[in-house]
Amino acid sequence: MLLCTFVRMTNNNFTLPWSWLSEDQRSALAANPGGPVPPFLVQRLKDIGLLGIGSRHIESAGGWSWYLPHDVVQFIREQSANA
Repeated sequence: MLLCTFVRMTNNNFTLPWSWLSEDQRSALAANPGGPVPPFLVQRLKDIGLLGIGSRHIESAGGWSWYLPHDVVQFIREQSANA
């Protein structure tokens, strides 16, 4: 049986998908929320709905880089400030 979960973000509340990340994954994002997403997190963030619509996918000399949408970046910064 295949189970798919689709998360729709409303009111910029990313608390639920954020909780699905491990502490190491959250720390990696909090280290540079406005910078490129660490490559090992791209698929995971797509799967839980934090990377996709509103994200930027930019080509550079080193290949392609993903950047989180502004509202997700703000959420991560707020989480880091409250930690």
